[in-house]
Amino acid sequence: MTDNPIPPASVPPVINATIKGVLILFAIGLVIFVGITVFLESESPSVPTSLPLQKYAATVPVTTPVSSTMPTAFYGERVELVSSGRAEQFAIGKVYIIISSPEEYVSNSPFFQPGSGQKFVAVLVKFENVSEKVFGEDVGRFALVDAARFHYRAGSVGKDPGLDFERLNPGETARGYVTAIVPKEADLKTLDVHFELHGAGLAVDFKQPAIDSQPTDAQAR
Repeated sequence: MTDNPIPPASVPPVINATIKGVLILFAIGLVIFVGITVFLESESPSVPTSLPLQKYAATVPVTTPVSSTMPTAFYGERVELVSSGRAEQFAIGKVYIIISSPEEYVSNSPFFQPGSGQKFVAVLVKFENVSEKVFGEDVGRFALVDAARFHYRAGSVGKDPGLDFERLNPGETARGYVTAIVPKEADLKTLDVHFELHGAGLAVDFKQPAIDSQPTDAQAR
């Protein structure tokens, strides 16, 4: 008697076609996924580990005020902001500004660090609106100024809480830090703060007072 071998089980054509279809769809999906990933990586900017030094020479304010005389104030001094009155929309009410002495700021974030040979310096700023008008929509522009009169732009990104408000209603106050990147060798005792109010023809330089007449920074805190 001859043994008849059992033929191997064959896969039905319908199931075979289904498996091939699934594999083809999986391959197409994988290609699309890889393509989208590569595109997004190429389009999205990389997060810098250090920030560039924003240094510029300015023997005059960034925007020239109406008056050629630059008012000077001391850190911790309560200074009234007086508009040039060149236009009604730039008129401001009775608003005071107080700026504290510069202090070095060390960031704990690996994605927010100064570059080599640089450091963060922050100053505490306080606005007081004691008028009957709304103050805003702009907090103005700040820069730290070194002994060589180089300006280093300061902004609300840096030490918390950052100075950031759109408008200050009558009777309200706003307080926060502005931070700049300066050379590491910059002496905090010789750094000035330049403040100007956009469009109002107003600019003030805040300086370190003499030791025997130094006001307190407590007002800004």
